[in-house]
Amino acid sequence: MIQGNKAYLPSFAAITDQLLSCRNQEQTVYIYPHINADGDALGAGLGLAQLLKQCSVQAVVLTSEPLPSKLSFLPGREFIRVYDPDETGASREVTARQTIALAIDCAAGDRLGQRQALFEACPRQIIIDHHISKLPPSPTTLVNTKAAAVCEIVAFLADYLESRLGMNLLDLEIATCLMTGLMTDTGRFSFSSTTARTFEAAATLMRYPIDTNELSGRLFDIITPAKLRYTGEAAQRAEFYYDGRLIIADLPHSLMQQIGGEDTDLEGLASMLRDVDGVEVAVLLREMTDGEIRGNVRSGEHFDSSAFAQAFGGGGHLRASGFTLRGQQLSEARQTVIQKAGEVLSQLGNQGA
Repeated sequence: MIQGNKAYLPSFAAITDQLLSCRNQEQTVYIYPHINADGDALGAGLGLAQLLKQCSVQAVVLTSEPLPSKLSFLPGREFIRVYDPDETGASREVTARQTIALAIDCAAGDRLGQRQALFEACPRQIIIDHHISKLPPSPTTLVNTKAAAVCEIVAFLADYLESRLGMNLLDLEIATCLMTGLMTDTGRFSFSSTTARTFEAAATLMRYPIDTNELSGRLFDIITPAKLRYTGEAAQRAEFYYDGRLIIADLPHSLMQQIGGEDTDLEGLASMLRDVDGVEVAVLLREMTDGEIRGNVRSGEHFDSSAFAQAFGGGGHLRASGFTLRGQQLSEARQTVIQKAGEVLSQLGNQGA
């Protein structure tokens, strides 16, 4: 068993007790990634589904949207079911089939969108996450905010299952899914959240012949025409406040309709803004079809992104977080965010300058 597993052992025992109770049974584990699932959420979900199959446990990855084209290479796509609440009998089928509901890379709740009621209707629930949250303690709730990615946790879970069952469970397909999440959430192992445990998990996955060069290129280097357009628009619309310590850009719904593309085309834009010299916090605002304003926050070492997002009902990590504003026009939301950021920066003084 790899060294990093020791801290997880109590939670892993309780969680695997639940999962293995479905072994060789007509029972199904439904895995719930968060809405607008990224490489970490989908990598963990698909990796875990394939891992459970190796254990003779049936699994379904229930998503809110189809697999993004950027991640279409991921093994295990056949486990995905896209939930359509307007489809007749869709909710009844899920509630009838699911034995265990497992939220991955989120603390459930509204991060599941229209699937929230389905998750909450299941009497047996498991949560595996690495974001800051206020969840009550539970044997089957595993939240490690020090993990760089939820795929890091699942890699250790796979190792634990192999030791517990005395079987080789990991393979190239599962390892590729989990490495996708590690790379996605660490920026190719460059973010400050990357730790020795992250590399320990990666080393375990690298026992299999993952083409990390190709994987890295797919995730970071190859961009779509839509992403190129969004990058230009974000840079053009960006404005600085508080002596350059805050940078904020917004993308109106009309502009996003014109450009099109997928949610994955917006990944990395907030980080790009944060990388401007002198910036302590960067905020990217997006106006959605339903009028909601979604914010992505990226910050330097002195600005707590998670606490900032929590002020708007959101959350996340110390250096990367998100939130959603409702009932405001984009211009109003922009001013609200600017004012709140100014308050936080004023409290910090020149600490981050």
